[in-house]
Amino acid sequence: MRNTLIKSLGILAVLTASLAAQAPAPAEALIRVCVLPAGDAGAADLRESAKDLSKIFADKRKDFVLTAEEQADVVVTVMDRAVTVPKVAIGVVSTGRMGSPTPGPIRELHLTVTLSSGGTDVEITNKNVARESAGGWKAAAADVAKQVEKWIAEHRKRSRLIAQP
Repeated sequence: MRNTLIKSLGILAVLTASLAAQAPAPAEALIRVCVLPAGDAGAADLRESAKDLSKIFADKRKDFVLTAEEQADVVVTVMDRAVTVPKVAIGVVSTGRMGSPTPGPIRELHLTVTLSSGGTDVEITNKNVARESAGGWKAAAADVAKQVEKWIAEHRKRSRLIAQP
């Protein structure tokens, strides 16, 4: 009887360890994000980029949820959109104008946002180069969103700026 009890306890210990190893890690809480155009949202271009960013974050439902500014862990404010013509472009680059058969100046798009979280404000500008600007403002928004995600991931682990589960 004693041997049976010892064997049963041994089997129970093995099963418990096996189940603990298979148990999923606790899920991290969704990050509540609010994307806004700067000011009174009067500028259509800022509203368009805010909409592009909102769609990107909405498509990442496993990590983010869009919410009102008062409830957000992170507020992303679209501050500026600018177009520049670089003096030098190396390599094969499109003009940045879709469907344009005539050559023209190469354009770089610059999208600037301010990320606010827990009393911290960080300015982020897309890092696209001229050859990547052919994707337009959506490509710039995608690059900014990637930088915002990276910032959130770094600060979520290091501090309490972002709500923890």
